[in-house]
Amino acid sequence: MSTIRKLMIAGAVAAATALAGVSASAQPNPPPSHLNVAERLAAAGGFDTLLAAAAAGGWSDRLAGVPPYDRTEYTVLAPTDEAFAAISDEVDRLLLPENYFELQTFLKAHIFAREWRYSELENDFNSPMTFDMNFQDQDQEDVIAQNPIELATPDLRASNGVIHVIDEVILP
Repeated sequence: MSTIRKLMIAGAVAAATALAGVSASAQPNPPPSHLNVAERLAAAGGFDTLLAAAAAGGWSDRLAGVPPYDRTEYTVLAPTDEAFAAISDEVDRLLLPENYFELQTFLKAHIFAREWRYSELENDFNSPMTFDMNFQDQDQEDVIAQNPIELATPDLRASNGVIHVIDEVILP
């Protein structure tokens, strides 16, 4: 892992905690319903790369629910660090400052300004849990994959949205 990426990941995890104004010693395991999306990802562990990408793309405030984003609920398709490891060279490239706009497109394929719980998605409940990309907002339609994404763990609740863990990274 590159030094830049390690520093960005460390900074993103620190920012997720700092934005919430909660110290780890004051409340080590608050209930998930009281954690915002950024805190929930940080507390769950295994999402450091996603948090680093959000920080590099200027999306930390959104995920933390900092004004003016405090009235928005999000759906996050959250690839695990293991999923990101499979494309580590691409991740390192996206995190470079000169690829900021490409990183924005990447983030839009994983973070949506609308909450979709698994139960709200049209699914055949006998098949694997999937997020059907036909549910995207119109402005995100052209930056997302056309195939359903299998959900490893759906509906991790946060105070400002829902997280669906996925085992792959969506490359727009």
